[in-house]
This record gives sequence, structure tokens and C-alpha cells, in this order.
Amino acid sequence: MIRMLYWFYELQLRRDIERRPLPHHVGIILDGNRRFAHERGYEDPGRVYKLGADKLDDVLSWCIELGIPTVTLWVLSIDNMRRSQDEVAAILAAVEQKIASLSDAPATHQRGIAIRAVGRLDLLPPETVRILREAGQRTAANDALTVIIAIAYGGREEIVDAVRSYIRAELGRGPMSTRPLRQ
Repeated sequence: MIRMLYWFYELQLRRDIERRPLPHHVGIILDGNRRFAHERGYEDPGRVYKLGADKLDDVLSWCIELGIPTVTLWVLSIDNMRRSQDEVAAILAAVEQKIASLSDAPATHQRGIAIRAVGRLDLLPPETVRILREAGQRTAANDALTVIIAIAYGGREEIVDAVRSYIRAELGRGPMSTRPLRQ
């Protein structure tokens, strides 16, 4: 009975979606994992992060099916990096495992999924950075769907980075271009 209800619900959603213009970019903020774990009695936060990562395949399939060309996943803010070492390690382990398996999967290349990472990668462990960069290199030629992994991101940091980038660009136009900016 539940399966039939879910099928009917999915049919209704599809009809609603087909009546409206589709977005060109979908952003998903991965939040609430601790609440979800607590409500279901999970003691290991890594288990919940893995459940979320496993659902990503479905989300990407839906986006490809609908013709949505870009998905951004906000997976770990700078504020969240201040959580306990165990929790941050669990999040990073789920990200590393999912991105590595996604970039290695033949289906990723068949479906044309490209992976890009944005954020303050310099704040991440070297292994995480390596996996993100390799995934980007392996999938760079794919062009049906771009998956942007926003990791080690923050509003203030993004503003500071944008201003620094602007200043560097402006300095590059004049005689002061050889002077490094303070970090």
C-alpha cells in the first residue's frame, strides 16, 4: 500500500514539475543530520552522514532526468568545522568516500557528471583536498551535470575572498602588480 501511495505522490510531483519552468541551478544545504540521528536513536553521526551521501545518487539522477545542469551541495561550513574532531572527521570521511566513488563510477561518466569543489580548501586535510581535486580532474570533460561541492565555506570568508580577488585583478593592471597582498 505504501509503495502505491509513493508512486501516486511521485506522479503528482512530476506533473507539478512539468507545469513550471525548471531551474538551471539547484542548491542543497545538507543540514539537520544531527537532529535526524538523534530522533532515530543513532549514536554514530558517521552513519547518518553516510545515509545522506548514499541518497546523492538519486538526487543527481533526478536532476539529469529533469535537465537541470548544475547542483551545488553545501556540505561543511567553516562554522561546522569547529564541531568535535570526531564529528568533523565523520563528515569528511563521508564526503571523501562519496566523491571518490562517484568520480570512479562508470555511470558518472556515462551520465556526464562533472565534479567541482569550491571553498577554503586550504582549511581541509590534505587527503580530502587530494580526493576533491582528483575527482575534478577525472570528470572535467563531462558536461551534462555539474556538481559543485561547497566545503569549508562561509559568508564572511566568501566576501573577503571576493574582495582579495578584485584587488589582485586591479593591482595586476598597474605598476603595483608585483606586490603580494597580505593573507
